[in-house]
Amino acid sequence: MYKLHPSAQAPLDRREGVPLGRYRRMEVEVVWKGERVRAMTYSVVHKAPAEMAPSPSYRRAILNGVDRFLDPSYREKLLRMWQERFGIPPG
Repeated sequence: MYKLHPSAQAPLDRREGVPLGRYRRMEVEVVWKGERVRAMTYSVVHKAPAEMAPSPSYRRAILNGVDRFLDPSYREKLLRMWQERFGIPPG
């Protein structure tokens, strides 16, 4: 999660393709450090019929967050899931 200044929202929306209808911004509730907080996320507007593997750069970003904030067992679970679903070798 990131704490953003309100002025960052419009550029982030553009980067995520909100004005083009690719993604939509939505509010979600998450548990952060043991507390429920409201957060913003983006959701694909027109989802592909089949699940797609995350790109290598997105996988690195995901694993960076996992390594910084989650239990190491979650990393192993995630790597196994990627291998089973997409044939991505662990590592």
